[in-house]
Amino acid sequence: MRHIIVFFASEQTAMAKVAGIPLAARAMLEAHIAAQSLPNGPNVKFFIYNGSLLSDWCLSEINRLAPNAQHISTIDEFHNSPDDILIIGESLNDAKSIEANMHISDKKSDISNNYDDIISYYSINNVEELIRKSRKLSKIILRATSKTSDGIVSRKINRPISMTISGLLLRSNFIRPIHATIATAITAIIMLFYFLTGSYEGMVIGAILFQTASMLDGVDGEIARATFRSSEFGASLDSMTDAATNLFFIIGLGISLSVQGSDHAITMSLIGSICLGLGMFLLGRNAVSSGEHVNFDGLKHMLRQREIPFADWLIWITMRDFLALISAVMVVLGMGIIFLQIFAVGSILWLLVAIFTVIRD
Repeated sequence: MRHIIVFFASEQTAMAKVAGIPLAARAMLEAHIAAQSLPNGPNVKFFIYNGSLLSDWCLSEINRLAPNAQHISTIDEFHNSPDDILIIGESLNDAKSIEANMHISDKKSDISNNYDDIISYYSINNVEELIRKSRKLSKIILRATSKTSDGIVSRKINRPISMTISGLLLRSNFIRPIHATIATAITAIIMLFYFLTGSYEGMVIGAILFQTASMLDGVDGEIARATFRSSEFGASLDSMTDAATNLFFIIGLGISLSVQGSDHAITMSLIGSICLGLGMFLLGRNAVSSGEHVNFDGLKHMLRQREIPFADWLIWITMRDFLALISAVMVVLGMGIIFLQIFAVGSILWLLVAIFTVIRD
C-alpha cells in the first residue's frame, strides 16, 4: 500500500511552535488532507530523522489534526517503496502541492520518492536553519487569518494590533479562542463600570475601553483560525459578546452624559440601544434559521448583492470597528452627546433596513 511519509530533522524542529501549533502537527494535517483526497487514501506516517518524538503535547496535536497518523519510531521500522512519497516536514508543503507531486516525476526538492534525497536535504540544511525558517511561517499564517470582510479601521489599525497580541498569546500551549473572548467580555464589563461612575474621566476611559474591546475582538478569531479550532459555538459566542459590548457602550454613555447634565442623553441612548438590540435580534435569528451561526451580517450581504453604489463605504461606516474609533474620538473631544444623537438617527435607519432584509429572506 502506498504511504505518505513526513520527515523531520529532529524532535526540536518537529516541536517548533508555528502560530500556536507544533510544526509537525501542521505538516501532518496537510499530508492527511492530501491523503483523503486521493483514491484509496494512502497511510500517513511521520519519522524523526535524528531521535524520536516524546512530547505528549505534540503527539496530541498531531492526533487531533491528522487522526490515525502512524509514528515510525526507529529506522528499522522504515521501509520505503518506490510508490511512497517522502516529504520534508519543515517545508510545510500544503495539501494541493503534495497531491500534485504524487502524479509527476519531476518533484520538488523537498518532496521525493527516494530516501537518499531526504538525507541529502538534511545534510545541507541544519537544525538551526530549519528552525529559523519555521519562525517566519508564524507571521505568514497569522497574516492569513485576517478576513476579507474587515472594515477599513480593522485593516489599518485593529488587525495589526490584534495580530501582535495573538502572536504573543500563541506562544502558550494552552491558549484557546475562548480565553480571548472572555478577555473581550471582561473589558466590556470594566468599560460599563467606568461609564457608571458618571464622571467625564470615567466616560473617556470607557470610550477608550470600547475601542480596546474592538481591537481585542479580532484575537479570538485569529487564534481559532490559526490553530484550527473554529467552531459554530465559538463564532456565535463571539458575535453575542460583540452585541452585548455595543449595547453596554450605548447605554453606559447615555447614563454617563445624563449624570453630567446633558439633556436628552438618556432618550438618545434608549432609542439607539433599542433599535440596535432589536435589529441584531432579527438578524441573528434570521441567520440561525438559515442554518448559520449567530451573526449580524445579513445587512452587509444584502448591500453587496444588490450592488448598491458605494456599498463598501456604507458597510464600513456602519461597522463596529469604525463606530468604536469615531465614538472614542468624539467622547474625548467632548462631543459624546452629538455622537449619541447621530447614532440614534442612524440606528433607526439601520433597523428599518434590517427589517427589510429579514422580510426579504
